[in-house]
Amino acid sequence: MVRNRTTLALGVAAIAGVVLLSMRKDSPHAVKVGLPPPRDLDRDGLYEDLDGDGAVTTADANILLEALVGLNDYILKNPKWWDFNKDGVLSIGDVVIFLAKYGL
Repeated sequence: MVRNRTTLALGVAAIAGVVLLSMRKDSPHAVKVGLPPPRDLDRDGLYEDLDGDGAVTTADANILLEALVGLNDYILKNPKWWDFNKDGVLSIGDVVIFLAKYGL
């Protein structure tokens, strides 16, 4: 017997062969049309895999840079998931730390 909606969702996902990577309620949606949601690969609360491909690459850094020049309002309005320098806003400092942290 299904006890709640989360159990039902897990059961349906398992039947469909879907791998659930995260059950966080407070997580970002896709940052661009056609991309999967970002992933927090090291579970530190920051979503370093912005394009959701399972790896941190220059494509992820480019998405951050696009946000800084105004091409992605969603990222700018939700800095908590990409605030690598912990100052409360998305800035070039976050991109610099991102590039250094992931060796890009």
